[in-house]
Parts: sequence; structure tokens; C-alpha cells
Amino acid sequence: MTGWRMTPADLEAVLKAQAAAPPDKQNELLVRPLKCKETLVLAEALTDAISRNYRQDTKTLAPPSEILPPLQ
Repeated sequence: MTGWRMTPADLEAVLKAQAAAPPDKQNELLVRPLKCKETLVLAEALTDAISRNYRQDTKTLAPPSEILPPLQ
């Protein structure tokens, strides 16, 4: 089987078509919160609070085994 090479113009056309296409349902569910102004403000407040209260010498606790996936 021979490889197929895409020219820069072809790649640009494909990317423009993908950018112009409406998002599918799964991507819309991921993007919707990022468009919400309240969510962005809350995320910024949360990251500010974490950075103010985070210390390098803080020991982290191990997560409870109930939330870890089983090893197979």
C-alpha cells in the first residue's frame, strides 16, 4: 500500500471544513460549560484559591480505594 501525502493547501481546506462544521453532540457537551461566563468566573476563583493555599511541603492523601478503578 502506498502512502498518501496531503499538500498544505489540502490540509488547510480540511481543517477549515472541520472548523466550520457544527460540533457533534459529545463535543457540544464538552464545550458548553467553557462558553458559560459564570463557569469561567468560578473556575478562576477556584484556581486562585488553590494557588493561595497550596504549599510545596503539603503532603497529599492517597485517594480512597473505592474511587480507584480495579487493576486487571
